[in-house]
Amino acid sequence: MNKICISRLDRMGDMILSLPSIKAIKIANPNTLIYVLASHRNAKVLKGLNYIDKTIVINTSSNFSALFKNISSIRKLNFDFFIN
Repeated sequence: MNKICISRLDRMGDMILSLPSIKAIKIANPNTLIYVLASHRNAKVLKGLNYIDKTIVINTSSNFSALFKNISSIRKLNFDFFIN
């Protein structure tokens, strides 16, 4: 089973415009797990979407040390693909 991580930490409109692509990936690859990295604001858009398996909320205003901890824990998930 493949795992894909899609990062959308930017503006909410960009996240909304990405949703059809994310859904198309899931439809074409139903056994693939799709994780989305999102800011707190963008995470609100993702609630209830069944084609996203996991949302990882990143605090974009945190200090470098906290951000590094988040990145380290994300790397341990061993994604097959990372899309930014």
